[in-house]
Amino acid sequence: MAEKEKIILEVRVPRENEYTPESATALFSGFSKTLSGQSLINRLRKKEPEPVILEIACYQQMIRFHAVVSETTQSFFESQLLAAYPLAVIQALPDYLTNWEKEKLSVGQMVQSTTYYYPLKTYKDFTDIDPLSSILAVMSKAGKEDKFLIQFIL
Repeated sequence: MAEKEKIILEVRVPRENEYTPESATALFSGFSKTLSGQSLINRLRKKEPEPVILEIACYQQMIRFHAVVSETTQSFFESQLLAAYPLAVIQALPDYLTNWEKEKLSVGQMVQSTTYYYPLKTYKDFTDIDPLSSILAVMSKAGKEDKFLIQFIL
């Protein structure tokens, strides 16, 4: 079976916003209901569920938020995102990874040692601090030639 074309979307949210962790909870719960439950027909056809890939990328000394989706899930993703973040601006991009030099690339992977229902922490544990702040702080110190990419595959 041929691989479906993926679309890269850049998501921009105003810096000064009043979004709470509950907004992200609503967004991810909408994804989990749709992405995890496969119909009986799709299981019989051995059709794999289509993942949604969320990325935090840093290049050209700017931190960007991207989503990689298939054409069939693009409208669903955009509607879920705009429902949770009404002021978000979504724009399609060309593949930005083709310009990255592969000979200077370092790759790592983090995998949970226990099953998914044992979370590292829940958003209720982060009442005073943004859980992404430590990652974004490191990315904000990037030089002109530095490139970072963090992917979350749902």
